[in-house]
Formats: sequence, C-alpha cells, structure tokens
Amino acid sequence: MSTPEVTLQLSSTYEHAVGMKELQNANLRRLMDPSVAAIEGFVTAEYEVDFLVELQKVTPAVIAMCEGKVVAYVIAADREASAKHGLLSDMVEQIDSRASFRGKPLRGEPFIVVAQLCIAKEFRGQRLVPRLYQYYADTYKARGFSMSVTTVAKANERSLHAHKKANWETVADLEFNGVMFDVIVLPF
Repeated sequence: MSTPEVTLQLSSTYEHAVGMKELQNANLRRLMDPSVAAIEGFVTAEYEVDFLVELQKVTPAVIAMCEGKVVAYVIAADREASAKHGLLSDMVEQIDSRASFRGKPLRGEPFIVVAQLCIAKEFRGQRLVPRLYQYYADTYKARGFSMSVTTVAKANERSLHAHKKANWETVADLEFNGVMFDVIVLPF
C-alpha cells in the first residue's frame, strides 16, 4: 500500500479556511490535556474562519493537502492584516519595539508574520516543516518580504526544535499574558 501524496499550495477557498480551523481546534493548547500538549506540541492563538478567509485575499496561508484534506498549514499575515487581530497586533508592536536581527532593529523591516504553523498528528515526522517553510519563503520573498518573524511559546519544545531544524534564529523573548515566548526569524 502506497503512502498518500501530500501536496503544497496556497489557501484559496472557504473550504481551505474551514480545514485550517478544524486542524487548529484539534491542537489548541486550551483544549488539550497538558501532558499531551507537552509531548505533541500545540498552538495558542485562535483564528476564526472569517479572518482566515480575509487573510487569503492578501497573504494566503501555505497549506499541505492530502486526499482533499488540509493536513498542515502556515498562516501568513503582513503588518496590515496583523493589525486586524488583537494578538497579532500586540505581537508585531512588541517585536517592532524590542527585537533586532543581526544588529538591526526589526521596526520598519519588510517582514511577514507566521501567525501559526500546525501539522496534523499523523503527518508529523515527515519533514513537512522544512517543505512548508521553503514554499512560504519562496512565495513571500517574491512578494518583497526579506524575512519571516514569529513567536513560539518557550514551553512548546517540540515546535522550538522543529523551527531550529528549519533554520529559524532566536532574536528575543517576549511575554504575552504571563506566557514567555521566543521571537524567531527566518531570513529569506
């Protein structure tokens, strides 16, 4: 029996947004058993389907599809889109005011935010993270962005390890609502 093919593309339909939301809900830290979250990793931010559909118009997510189902995604948000979501807006403001990369402040740099990365449990360990981020980098570099920036909860060791393996660099740490996060950068 052959393994089903996983293909990458940009999100473009309402169904893609619904699939992303379903995957997000399955991995939300607040809905997971803490011991499972510690082992499997988790996502913290919640995005509604309508917001994901709006993002598709300007900064579509990179999605991995298998047999018609979203099995992984990387949500992209530029500064303008980030301003429309409380958590993203706060994150960008804090990054702009406190983080620098290779001696240069990030304020004013043309970066794109990874609003969230998520991979379905049964597709983890298949090297999807580097594939997703390469597609993401190629897409957004062509649109004039020089780097991607995101935050990962320090308690999310699985995600921090996956990002490090995908060549992300830690540039600062921030606190949101009492939780410590690493600010990480991927230059394009």
